[in-house]
Amino acid sequence: MIVVEGGSEKRYSFWADDPGQERVIFEQFLDVVAGVRGRCHLRLRRYERAFLKRMRKVVREKGNVTRR
Repeated sequence: MIVVEGGSEKRYSFWADDPGQERVIFEQFLDVVAGVRGRCHLRLRRYERAFLKRMRKVVREKGNVTRR
């Protein structure tokens, strides 16, 4: 994930070696997104869309994960 704010760029990598780690990286992803000031635009490929859809079903605070 690349976050561009105020002309600077930060890169993040989220990786799970097994399904048990998926929730952990999803929470890390949400933490980064929550810290972004202003609008957040995501460009997702098929795998990322499927992962987010699957994680939305297991996360407790669905308000943090919305669909459009």
